[in-house]
Amino acid sequence: MATTLGPPAGPALLPALPVLYELYMDKGDVVRIAATSAVKAIVKLFPPESTRLIFRNLEENLDKAKWKGKVGILDAFKSFVPTAKTQVANQLGETLPKVETAMHDTKSEVGSPMNPNAGF
Repeated sequence: MATTLGPPAGPALLPALPVLYELYMDKGDVVRIAATSAVKAIVKLFPPESTRLIFRNLEENLDKAKWKGKVGILDAFKSFVPTAKTQVANQLGETLPKVETAMHDTKSEVGSPMNPNAGF
């Protein structure tokens, strides 16, 4: 839906992110892969100028998500770096404390610096 409708659909699809992050914990590979693809497609809809809005949304979800969802959210943060370096840098002061909290999750898969799926 995100790729078909394009950027104008971004604000309408943003509320779907919490549900998609819950699906990261599904036992079926197909469901997890579909959820990951959907999140990436939705986040990609937003231009660099919306980094603040997206980061606040991701931070809110970061507090509620289970560990696999947290890994996905950290990955979503990371996806903004190549296209919105300046905007990401402007948000780091507010975002890093929340990311740090998530990285201290009890699951080593979230906080491990050696894990390529651990976000930043």
